[in-house]
Amino acid sequence: MNHLSRPLIPLLICLWPLSLAAEPFAGSLIAERDCPASISTKQLKNPGEIRLVPGQTYKIVARNKAAATHYQLRIESAPQSKDRWVEVSCGRLGTSSAAPTPPAPAAAPPAMPSKPRTTAPTPAVPPPLPPRP
Repeated sequence: MNHLSRPLIPLLICLWPLSLAAEPFAGSLIAERDCPASISTKQLKNPGEIRLVPGQTYKIVARNKAAATHYQLRIESAPQSKDRWVEVSCGRLGTSSAAPTPPAPAAAPPAMPSKPRTTAPTPAVPPPLPPRP
């Protein structure tokens, strides 16, 4: 082992549990309650006292496990960590994107039956001019 990798080993050991704490999950949460958004599921630290706003949609970036008790949301206005944890009971799942879903396009009117095409007669081409003397 070289001398540069030795300081990294304790750091990697400390960070290892963090890599197991969440599993990626794409979706959105529509807030139904005014809940705190903390930086951890275990510690309730909430820099900036960020809370969900009922009716607002948030992008879900991860969940704590398959049978989730917490979702990790991306909250751009949050200080320090933009990714915050909230309890699943704080809202309901929405679409796969935090952006508002555009309305469905209106149904197209029924197609009109096509009429047989009539072609206009092709204009006659005048004969070539005689050569000049």
